[in-house]
Amino acid sequence: MTNNGVAAGFAAAAAGAEDGLDLRVARELIDRARADGVSLVGSDGLLRQSTKTVLETALNAELDEHLGYERGDAAEKFGTNEWSSAKTVRTDVGEVRIAVPRDREGTFAPADRAEILSTGRRIP
Repeated sequence: MTNNGVAAGFAAAAAGAEDGLDLRVARELIDRARADGVSLVGSDGLLRQSTKTVLETALNAELDEHLGYERGDAAEKFGTNEWSSAKTVRTDVGEVRIAVPRDREGTFAPADRAEILSTGRRIP
């Protein structure tokens, strides 16, 4: 499994969990990562990739809510684009580089920006 596959698996697991991450899915993800030689920690490790995926998924969901439709929806393309800006956030698993989505008009400001994206603040 590639790191992108690990991240995609984590995103799918998180999306399907009702009361937090399903333990069975988490164990399967860890087993698959180990089998494919993906470290659990480190710069390309499962924890860092998972953190990146969760943060980016949350920001994209906020943008969809802000726009009133899913980003990239062909029927509603006006007012949005596929652009993002890069930001490095400090977390307990180290610094993580994420893509922060942007809308064309520059009106999107994530509700949790103070918590998730503030400069110099560490995300637990």
